[in-house]
Amino acid sequence: MSSPVARVIAAALAALTIQAATADDAAPRNTARVVYGLDSAETRDYGVDLDLALGRRERLTLGVGQTRTEGGLGDIHLDSYTVGLRTQRFGRVEAGLEYRYWGEQGEFTLKTLEPSLVWQGEAWSLGLYAEYRDHFTLSRPIAGVRQPREMESKGWRIQAGYMPSRGWGASIEHAAYEFDTDLTQLNTPAFAFLLSTVRGGTIASTLSDRVDSFEVGYSWPDSYLGLAVTRSISAINLRYSDTFGLRHRFFPAKWLSVEMEGGISKTEGSNLETAYGRVSLSYHW
Repeated sequence: MSSPVARVIAAALAALTIQAATADDAAPRNTARVVYGLDSAETRDYGVDLDLALGRRERLTLGVGQTRTEGGLGDIHLDSYTVGLRTQRFGRVEAGLEYRYWGEQGEFTLKTLEPSLVWQGEAWSLGLYAEYRDHFTLSRPIAGVRQPREMESKGWRIQAGYMPSRGWGASIEHAAYEFDTDLTQLNTPAFAFLLSTVRGGTIASTLSDRVDSFEVGYSWPDSYLGLAVTRSISAINLRYSDTFGLRHRFFPAKWLSVEMEGGISKTEGSNLETAYGRVSLSYHW
């Protein structure tokens, strides 16, 4: 097991020890989740995350995962790590701070720091998020030379939703990003050649100018069924990509929930569609 994974697991065990010592009957529930996803582009996603109560008002999030993509011009294995802390010391407003790492060491990395404020009512919710991101990429070799590129970006997201415990609900989210360089200057055949690998396509997927999503669904006491639509605009060529997904969540037992999602995605100017599926199992205690 790699040392970063070992560190995440060690931190999770330490958090469980703290949680066991400080939790009481009034504390929120804890959740451990396992996620598996795949798509028609030969991509596989694996992940494990924990959402733990630290006493009555604080919560700790830990996550580790990997994305594997196969392609004729090169395979890619991306690791992801997440650690976050949230506090409920402001009544219905929850303040949080999360750090995320995603990438392949020495090839491509995306590091994100995200503070957040979320108001949660009985059914209504409103969330405000800021993102500070550090990007690093290493280009495909030309004449044996690979060019590194580093840049920073910042963004913000706003999310609003109405999700009652029973009946129809909906949520909407908008995100916008700014980069410290004009990415439209990279919309050239030469740069496309530099990124003409599976890795390059993965890098380009992180360079969105804005992302909008909408979901509508119906909740029962022990299940949920919803339809989600997402559109992202590339900051490189300003083309849009649309994703349509159907999501179903249910509780076979009080301590277990299952969520399944499937759908398709398509990019403007392309006749290719990518089908995807994802399933997660969550244990609650």
